[in-house]
Amino acid sequence: MEAKAAVIWIIEISAQERRMMDLLEILDENERARAFSYRRPEDMQRFVLGRAILKELLGRVLNMDAGKVEICYGLNGKPELKTPENIHFNVSHSGNLVLIAFSECEIGVDVEWSDEGFDFKDVLPDYFSKADIGYILEEDSCSRFFECWTKKEALAKASGLGIGQDNFKTGTPELPIKSMKLNDAYWLSVAGTNNITLYHY
Repeated sequence: MEAKAAVIWIIEISAQERRMMDLLEILDENERARAFSYRRPEDMQRFVLGRAILKELLGRVLNMDAGKVEICYGLNGKPELKTPENIHFNVSHSGNLVLIAFSECEIGVDVEWSDEGFDFKDVLPDYFSKADIGYILEEDSCSRFFECWTKKEALAKASGLGIGQDNFKTGTPELPIKSMKLNDAYWLSVAGTNNITLYHY
């Protein structure tokens, strides 16, 4: 992998549903307990798919069985490898997509379904600066709202500050960032590098 480059894997949940039982077997005891703690089946499904396929991909890189890949939680609850390696990763999901980002630098990824019916104006004062609000309202656009939202969330995740109202409004450290539309239905932002390659799983 090139230095300061990122690989983004795009996983369609509907295409992986038949693998759910096999993917569940990859999770360790604590991960399965977390999976079964979700009340909504779709939330459980997203977690299982995201965590199990993350371990599959890490297993390929580390040349080990996916079930033996151990993931712990670091600063602000950000997942990381239990055994330190020069591999950084981040996971995001929305709608029918799960995205997994890998890089040799700190990385943050966010994907959001661009719901054109979402009443975004009510949340602007709580989460965005005046400059952000001006940019969003310039076109009164849901698309611009989700563009800005994914940028802020990706930056917060990459910087290790975590996702929260204060971090969103006051801003996060300057990092390279790249944003784009996916399938005209989702916004994707990656923070930590603007050199990315997309793959479909």
